[in-house]
Amino acid sequence: MSTTYKTITRELGDENQYYVAEDRVTEEQIKAGDDDGVVCLCLSPDAADTIARLLTNYSRAGGTI
Repeated sequence: MSTTYKTITRELGDENQYYVAEDRVTEEQIKAGDDDGVVCLCLSPDAADTIARLLTNYSRAGGTI
C-alpha cells in the first residue's frame, strides 16, 4: 500500500508556512500541535510541492520511509 503526500499551507500574519504531510493530515491537526504524519516544514512552496511529489512517487514505486 502506498502513501500519498501533500502540501498544507498555514498563513500566519505576514508569513506562510508550508508543511509536507501524509494525505490524512489536516491543517487543524497541525494547529493543535499534532505532528503525526507531518514530514517537514518548508519556507518555499515550490520546495514543499517538490518534496511531496517525490515522496508520493517513491511510495508508489514500493519504497518505504
